[in-house]
Amino acid sequence: MKLQTVLTSVVLGLAVMMSGCSSKKEGPAVNTGFFKNYETLEAQKSPANKSLKNYTKIQIAPVHVVPAITVDKQTASQKKMYKDIAMYLNHQYAKIISESGYSIANKKGKDTLSLESAISAVEVHFDDKEWNQLSPIAMGLDVVSFNAYMYEFVRLLGEMRLVDSETGKVVARNLTILKDEKIFITGDDLELKNLKAGLDAWLVQVKVNLEK
Repeated sequence: MKLQTVLTSVVLGLAVMMSGCSSKKEGPAVNTGFFKNYETLEAQKSPANKSLKNYTKIQIAPVHVVPAITVDKQTASQKKMYKDIAMYLNHQYAKIISESGYSIANKKGKDTLSLESAISAVEVHFDDKEWNQLSPIAMGLDVVSFNAYMYEFVRLLGEMRLVDSETGKVVARNLTILKDEKIFITGDDLELKNLKAGLDAWLVQVKVNLEK
């Protein structure tokens, strides 16, 4: 979507735009659905999990990028960006795993964990105690999301779990809003370069989570 088109649409809703909360919703909390249960999981960094000492190998599951845009409305450039995000994170995960003292596994097996993860965008209002900070927002610019991106209310959300590849038991999980990494609009649409700082901050958190 061209920036001029977005601006025209936003001007039509100027009164809403000035509030800085165009997509604010009432009602029950929403989330990406990556975890089945969010009630006991806080959006904060977790300490290293001592139970990881029993594992020596990690299998990397494909990264799940949550665009919050239906496939029929995704542009070619957006689809490419989602693939690039997944490829970048998968490549960096492999480096982190090796640096953390694990071997990379190509299949399930004994002493092996599966690293499953998701990356998405959320609209945040940290000064609003009633706002659900896990509110998903489109990973791309449209007439709804433009306002939140323009006012720098969007952050990346990283979710991961380490699963025993033999039993399917979740050994550890983590959810982190990369709140210190604001996403800045620099063109007509969201690009990988706009998300790079947030992705790298997430990789730092993943490394922390893998420390035994």
